[in-house]
Amino acid sequence: MTGLTRRRDRESVREKWDIFHGDVRVGSIGRRAGVPNHVDQWEWKCGFYPGCDRSASGPAVTFDQARAAFEAAWHALLPTLTEADFQVLARSARLDRAQTGDVGARRKAAFSTAIVADALSLRRDL
Repeated sequence: MTGLTRRRDRESVREKWDIFHGDVRVGSIGRRAGVPNHVDQWEWKCGFYPGCDRSASGPAVTFDQARAAFEAAWHALLPTLTEADFQVLARSARLDRAQTGDVGARRKAAFSTAIVADALSLRRDL
């Protein structure tokens, strides 16, 4: 059985960890944004989309409490999942990566074209 691993989400402004089961992101644990100081500062989310129509989430006082709550929810959710659920998500993730790569390539090409256009507009005939 594949165990859970966590990876820091480098794109998040606040501290956030993505939780993976193999290569499939199955949830997250992170600091809550925009909440008063007197309420629970951490939150956890267990579940994924597409492929899993069941999910759970909640607040926690500390990271360790959020991790424990996530693990309890995951142990309840995992027996209800099939390999097909994970395949739907893996297929969706592959498409997302392909589309993101395509957008990145187009952005890079557009940026380099803009630099050339800017450089040409700065030239003057003497």
